[in-house]
Amino acid sequence: MAVDLARLLDVEGAGVGPMLADGSGGIWLGLRPEGLRRVDRDGVVTVPPESDRLSRAPAWSLVRAGDGSLWAGQVG
Repeated sequence: MAVDLARLLDVEGAGVGPMLADGSGGIWLGLRPEGLRRVDRDGVVTVPPESDRLSRAPAWSLVRAGDGSLWAGQVG
């Protein structure tokens, strides 16, 4: 899968932090300073809902729990 990171990083000074496979061919990206993004196997980018702070705070770590849930370490 090829992902155009420049399209995701449209904020000056942004960068990619942690990455985690989602188990279905996609990947979770922890962006700084933009929060989480999920890119599916077709390259479609999903942003968590604005009401969910995951889309706004920088993500510093990602881990998948035994039950399959995603945990993100964020500040802010």
